[in-house]
Amino acid sequence: SYLSLNSAVIQTVDGQERILVVGEADGDLYLTRYMTSGSLDTSFGVYGQQIIDLGETEGLSAVTLYAQGRIVVAGYAENSGHVASFLVARLDENGFLDSTFGSGGMVLTQAGAGGSHAYSVAVDEATGQILAGGEASGLVAEGMKTTSFALARYNEDGSLDLIGGTGVTTTTFSHQTVSTNFTPIHDLILSGGNVYV
Repeated sequence: SYLSLNSAVIQTVDGQERILVVGEADGDLYLTRYMTSGSLDTSFGVYGQQIIDLGETEGLSAVTLYAQGRIVVAGYAENSGHVASFLVARLDENGFLDSTFGSGGMVLTQAGAGGSHAYSVAVDEATGQILAGGEASGLVAEGMKTTSFALARYNEDGSLDLIGGTGVTTTTFSHQTVSTNFTPIHDLILSGGNVYV
């Protein structure tokens, strides 16, 4: 078994700060919350942890907080063909999926034919929209792919914001071999209606 912890945020619950951590556990989505003393916060999920299995391989790379104490996470989920999609999910304060968002609390978005992975997430407090950033791959030929920066914007209900396009934008720099290192979008800052990566 393995556990990878990838992002953390301070969450205030009942006036007390807690430490919310997300990642991947044995190929499943993983969230856990700690008290500032380092002990598990047993009011979160199931005895302090929440594991969500979608049936294939999936993981979380980013977390941020939303209005009314809700939690927004982003990462990836593979289909049965092992092609990954952006995964964005919204949960309530205590780590349970918010059924008013997307399908059962989650949204999967295929940003590239060769797979896509969200590494960052931010919330526009003015509109309630969610922006996820990461990478997308397009298949070119055997052993070759395009690797692109990718951004997707979602409305409060989890639907893609289709104003001005498809809700997803990618920027491709070059054709690359599969082994070539590429740095995707790992940080997003929203300021004055602009997005900085």
